[in-house]
Parts: sequence; C-alpha cells; structure tokens
Amino acid sequence: TNKIEVEMVTYNADFAIFGVVTFQFVWDLGGNIRWDYQYNTAELMAYRGLKGKLLLMLQCIFGALLIADIAREVRDVIYAIQHDKLYKDYLQHYNNLLDWSHYCLMISTFGLWGYYTVQADSTAMLSSYPILKDLNSQARMFETDPASEQSMLQLIMTMRQIADTKNMYISIN
Repeated sequence: TNKIEVEMVTYNADFAIFGVVTFQFVWDLGGNIRWDYQYNTAELMAYRGLKGKLLLMLQCIFGALLIADIAREVRDVIYAIQHDKLYKDYLQHYNNLLDWSHYCLMISTFGLWGYYTVQADSTAMLSSYPILKDLNSQARMFETDPASEQSMLQLIMTMRQIADTKNMYISIN
C-alpha cells in the first residue's frame, strides 16, 4: 500500500450544509508520508431564510442586467450587419470581443449555479442510514445492511457531485 484516502461526510442540520472531507496519505520510497486534505461544502437550501431571499433577489437583478446588456450588444451587432460594418468596424474593436467573452463566462456561471441549485433541491435524505445490523458483531462484513450501505454511498456520491459543481461555479465566478 502506498496511498490511503480517508473520506468523511459531515452534516450541519442547523444550516443544511454538507461537508466532504478527504485526507490523502502517500508513502514514498524513503518512508516519508506526504499528506494533503480537501474540504468541500454543499448547501442544500441556498434560498432559506432572509439571507437566501436576498441572495435570490440579487441574482435575479444581476440576471436581468446581464440580459439587458446582451440585448444591447445584439442590437449593436444587428446595426453593424444592416450597415455592412460587421467586419470593418464592429469586429475591429477588441472591446466587443471582450464583451462577448464576458457574456459567455457569465452565462456559464448562471448555468452552473442553476445546475447546482437543481442538484441540491432534488437531493433526498433518509432519516437514518443504519449500515450495521449488529453493533456487537465480530465480523463487520457479515453484519451490514447492503441496502442502507448503498443508500449511504449514493448520498456520499451525490454530495461529492454537488460540491464539485459548487467548486466549478466558485472558480469561474
């Protein structure tokens, strides 16, 4: 064995936030142990409470402003096409290309946030995940409930996917 990865999932019920903590231990040939960790969170109810309502309101405002700005830029493109100035004038200004790249980035950001929100809202949790049938068992592998263990593993995979989507959104944003 030259690498061990330990993963823990935590849940804060007060804030409806999952945390996925991953520790990695790597042994090199000289016997040194290098280690690293990663902690990702996934909020299941982003629009809960007053803070959530304010967040939703601000996102709607920014979305409306983005749509208005894109509409203004489309109007400029249509004007340039109508007056045969698309290549001669519009595309010669690097600011217009910069604007379009910014719009694409912002649209992808809104798309990732929407995907994150849908993932988080569609996540269903059980009230408990009783993986062990008998806590006093001598051999764990013979006393587990496979259905509960599968449900728990599925929840962990879902939380990991939600956390990864949130990380992509944050890195682009």
